[in-house]
Amino acid sequence: AMATDARQPAATCASSTRYLAAMGIDVWRLRARGQAPADDASAAMNDATSEASTVASTEASTVAVVEPTPSGGESPGVSTPATAAIDWPQFGQAVQACQACERAAPARVTGIGPASARLMLVTHSVHADTASASGLMDDAAWQLLGKMLAAISLDIHDVHITPLLKCPARTAAASARALAACLAHLERQVAVVQPAVIFVMGELAAQSLLGSTQSLDALRQSVHHFAGVPVRVSHAAEDLLLHPAHKRPAWHDLQQLQRMLENGAGDVG
Repeated sequence: AMATDARQPAATCASSTRYLAAMGIDVWRLRARGQAPADDASAAMNDATSEASTVASTEASTVAVVEPTPSGGESPGVSTPATAAIDWPQFGQAVQACQACERAAPARVTGIGPASARLMLVTHSVHADTASASGLMDDAAWQLLGKMLAAISLDIHDVHITPLLKCPARTAAASARALAACLAHLERQVAVVQPAVIFVMGELAAQSLLGSTQSLDALRQSVHHFAGVPVRVSHAAEDLLLHPAHKRPAWHDLQQLQRMLENGAGDVG
């Protein structure tokens, strides 16, 4: 069980409490003498159900998968600041024109969200048959991810989210050649977005990005680096839906991420 900190702002505390309850993690709360205990988990799940249609419709209208335009203009679905006005379209064109491996697909997924962000979230790949509001993962996983970020006071629309492998496919497997090409793209993407922290979700994504064969649990224990940026590793949202027991360690990872962002991405073990 995890106790909430009474010193936190009321809004943040309430958000975290709803998230923890919805994730299936017990929350202890003080109550007045003689007061009946409230069913926090039930209330949270009811809130989540009532908000689901609103969340889905909002995300569908405000979040778009970036498919770079060949004309060199600004890519749709990305708010590009003046500092990245030249670099982001060029990056998108390079990804769209890439023929470095056997995964080459007609349309590539470059990223969604702002082209300059403090947090870059990296998943592994996009399934070719994915049909969802985000274009990156199924709607249930996307909604869960939004709630996870909200629990640490982040809006999902302020986060730059990208797959490591840019070409959708029906398999997550990738050759060494495909991985090398996409890692090079990702390194340039980091230079454009200039995040303070990179948050990698999923074992395969973490192993591929870090060039490691260690398990996810082992990689979660420390801060890594990619392209000079601190990297934190955690479970994929899809994994949390399939394996509820992983929700508690995922919450710990989110707390570590929050501390890194609040401390200017300093070392947080």
